[in-house]
Amino acid sequence: MKIAYLYYIKGHSQEEISELLQKSKMTVSRMTRKAIEEGIVKISVQLPYQVNEELQEKLLRTFGLKDVVVAKNIIGEELSLFLGGVGAYGLLFHLKNGDVLGVGESYTVNLLAKSLIPHSYKNLRVVQLLGALEGHIRPDNSFLTTKEIAQKLDGQGYSFSAPAKVNDKQIKKMLLSNSPTFERIKQLWEECNIAVIGIGTVNREVQEHFLNQEELQELEARGAVGDILGFFYNIDGEIVNADMEDYLMGISRERLFKIEKLIAIAGGPEKATAIIGALRTGAVDILITDEETAEKVYTQALS
Repeated sequence: MKIAYLYYIKGHSQEEISELLQKSKMTVSRMTRKAIEEGIVKISVQLPYQVNEELQEKLLRTFGLKDVVVAKNIIGEELSLFLGGVGAYGLLFHLKNGDVLGVGESYTVNLLAKSLIPHSYKNLRVVQLLGALEGHIRPDNSFLTTKEIAQKLDGQGYSFSAPAKVNDKQIKKMLLSNSPTFERIKQLWEECNIAVIGIGTVNREVQEHFLNQEELQELEARGAVGDILGFFYNIDGEIVNADMEDYLMGISRERLFKIEKLIAIAGGPEKATAIIGALRTGAVDILITDEETAEKVYTQALS
């Protein structure tokens, strides 16, 4: 009991306790662990949000995900800002030393970056997964977001300045093959084992910086309901614009779908259909969303 008090309450190191009580470091270490095992010391983590565990379990079972966070909405707080904060905690929970972290283009992911509490990871590399949306004037594109996340997590950032989509596949080939920067980034795309992205909807206002009207109409005709990093899919999770991949300045679809932990952050009832389609692609491993959206996603997926 005394060792537990000195270690957990008074904050003494195990070495200090060893000297103070004239006990071996091994004994002190064993007794601190035993205090937890026997219930003398109870450790709890206080998150700045509450979760709906029942909905989390339902979504885990329905979509076969590795993890789900369904955060209870806070009245009066802007949803994207709220989810950015929740996403920051979720990312830190899954991140580890030596990871190659991919960053997608998303307003909510940018807010995640701003919400991150600085941490220090060893040999962490942070890489941009897709070029910036053309005409995107907000300071929240993936180029800047990647840099901010790398700085806050004491990692090495790898960003590139290029549009998300080009009009000529030869331009893409030229840009990707004649640059040492892109050679390094392409290698990191191959090594990427965890990523954080948003989920887009097929909305004219949302997609105006990425698609022209003709392309948008074509995708709508193909049944597109949403996109992840420029790959559009229907409600069943089937990719409907595979022919566009040659024009995307980003990670390949094949490699994206192989990322070990692909974390998608999205919220708002209007995104329910896009979220369902994204989860059915099989690419998303971890979903972070709000309670209201999760309820609609679950109900709609069963109907």
